[in-house]
Order: sequence, then C-alpha cells, then structure tokens
Amino acid sequence: MNKKISIIGQGPENTIINGGGVSRVFYINGENNNESYVSIENLTITNGYAHEESIGSYSEQGGAVMVQESALLLENLVIYDNHSSNGIGAIRSHYSDLIIRNSLIHSNDVLDWHTTGGIKVSFTNLQIENSTIVNNEEVSLEIDYDFGGRKL
Repeated sequence: MNKKISIIGQGPENTIINGGGVSRVFYINGENNNESYVSIENLTITNGYAHEESIGSYSEQGGAVMVQESALLLENLVIYDNHSSNGIGAIRSHYSDLIIRNSLIHSNDVLDWHTTGGIKVSFTNLQIENSTIVNNEEVSLEIDYDFGGRKL
C-alpha cells in the first residue's frame, strides 16, 4: 500500500464507525516495506470484533485496529466496546510506528481468552500523548519488544 491515507471524521461525537460486532474495523498492512502512512482522526471506533476468520495476520487480535509494518497516527479518537475472540480487544501493532494522540480508549475486551483488552504493541515505536487508556479487560497496555512483555 505505498501511499499516504487519511481518514478524517467530523469529531468523535459526530462520526462513528461501528463494526457491527462482525469484523475488525481497520486492518493496515505495509507488506514488508513500512512505507504506508495512515492517519485516522476525529471519530469513534466501536463494536469491532477480531476473530479467527478476520483478514490478515494476528486474525484474532485488534478488534478496532490491527497495524503491521506501517506508520499510523490515531488522533482525537474514542475507541470503545471492541472485542477479540482470543487476543487484543482494541489495538494491535506489530513492527510499526504508532502515535496515539488526544484519544480515549476504554471498555474493550477479550471474549474467550482473557488477556489485553486495550493495546498490545510488539517491535513498535510507540508514542502516546494526552490520551486516556482505562477500564479495558485485564490489561490496558502491553508493550512487548522481546516477546517477554511489559504490562501496564
């Protein structure tokens, strides 16, 4: 996907992307070149569901967003009530650059195997600014640079 893509809503209260409890909402994959630059701004992401039939790697992780080998900016978002059947409820990032700015990430969960409801990053440059990550099942933020894991 060697492109720059921006998805910009009219504010989290006005633009709501609802996954309908059927599928992951966003899957971003740079396909081994890390030249994809995506920004998602000014909206709400809710009711995403990552499960064994979801597209891409880590199919059961990241009900709202799965990003792999890309650069992603999440700004002025509300991410809530997203689910995973066996992994990460809200956001999963692997070998990427991820910036989360001015956002609220809450009440995300894992339905079958209780682990990280909020965010898990591995081999990711992570920057979080002026954001709240709270009330996610089990763990709100897991940082795993060596597959040993650091849970917050």
